[in-house]
Amino acid sequence: MNKKQVVSAVISMSLDGYIAGENVGADEPLGVGGLSLHEWMVDGSAETDKVFAESGASLGAVVCGRLTYDLSIPWWKENGPTGEARIPVIVISDEEPDNILPCAVYTFVKDEDAAFETAKKVAQGKDISVMGGAKTIQKFLNKNYIDEIQIQLIPIILGGGKRLFDNMNKQMKLKPFKTLSSENAIHLGFSVE
Repeated sequence: MNKKQVVSAVISMSLDGYIAGENVGADEPLGVGGLSLHEWMVDGSAETDKVFAESGASLGAVVCGRLTYDLSIPWWKENGPTGEARIPVIVISDEEPDNILPCAVYTFVKDEDAAFETAKKVAQGKDISVMGGAKTIQKFLNKNYIDEIQIQLIPIILGGGKRLFDNMNKQMKLKPFKTLSSENAIHLGFSVE
């Protein structure tokens, strides 16, 4: 039996609902204090390894917005956020950047509709991860493109920055399906009903 392709919003969030601190920019890609939102990724715990194993095995495409791309490309380089796995990355952007790396995994599209269709095509039935930023996830949720929301809830209060669920145009009912604690995060999974 073929597994259904799942589109998931996957992101780390502070306890007070921020996915980045204030003053996001080249010097602070996740804003002031925002790097603490990603410390869970390198804690070396069995629980963290399980989170990566569950998401990586079936991943066929990643979607992000242009700001996420611009701020992350110094670390991602041509391989994208999945490193040597080289999973295709669909970037929502009004225009392509001037300095696209050769042999890179990136495809640039104009809007969330084109990103959704392109991601479905390149994923070839595998799952799709919408990793941010907040506007990209909000647009995908508002279009009913998201099947699951996976939040890495980080025990920190940032006190300001970019919230994940601002600009939602409707109420959404969610059903919890996963709760897992690791050293630096609580990993929550919700199905969108």
